[in-house]
Amino acid sequence: MATAASVPISARRWEPCVRTIRVRGLDLTPILNASVPAGGCDLLLEIRVSDDAPGAALVVLGLTGNGNAQGLRVSAVQVVDGLPESTVIMRINEETMESLPFQGETGDPSVLRYGLQVTYAALKKTRLYGDFEVLPGAVGSDAAPSSRPAWDGVPRSIRGGSTDTVGLTISADEVVLVTIDGAEVLIGLINEAKIAADEARSSAAQAAVAAQSLTTIVAGLANQAAQIANTQQIIVDHIAFS
Repeated sequence: MATAASVPISARRWEPCVRTIRVRGLDLTPILNASVPAGGCDLLLEIRVSDDAPGAALVVLGLTGNGNAQGLRVSAVQVVDGLPESTVIMRINEETMESLPFQGETGDPSVLRYGLQVTYAALKKTRLYGDFEVLPGAVGSDAAPSSRPAWDGVPRSIRGGSTDTVGLTISADEVVLVTIDGAEVLIGLINEAKIAADEARSSAAQAAVAAQSLTTIVAGLANQAAQIANTQQIIVDHIAFS
């Protein structure tokens, strides 16, 4: 049973990275705008070159109560549809983004790995993980190393699959559901398409019923006509016999 969600995050190297994570099903009130763990609750995010990479992490984000400071801040806790929803703001300063390792040729993205661990009721669990893609940029790259191989002109594959807001729903049976902001628009379009398809199928069924009814009526009329013709022939035969 899944208890963690894999979501890629991408951010420009020469800019700060700010993301919003909504966690439904966990009441993180004890660390609301706090900079230290409390009430058995804590948050920790690390970025490394790869999973299981030894040594110190490239980036370590812990709790912060300052909205402008690097770290993880629980900015709000509310009840939505009967479930607690905690909003976590993740911030990585521009200087930290610039310090992340380069990969490949000039202009290539660096693909790293991250994990977000949530401690709740003194129990540690990774809830969110995936690729952390450091995207290249043409603005502010003055300090980029000049020793990297020059771009060979081959088009690059940049994932860019990030989102500014991620919603996590943790149910009573520990299943994690991920909702990306804006997905409700797509869901609405899908639902409209399903409704249109259902209506089309219903119309087709009604047309089939009507066609069947018409066929039955025509067959009945044809049968009646045959019976009338047969009756007329009997009368003619009877007259002729008389």
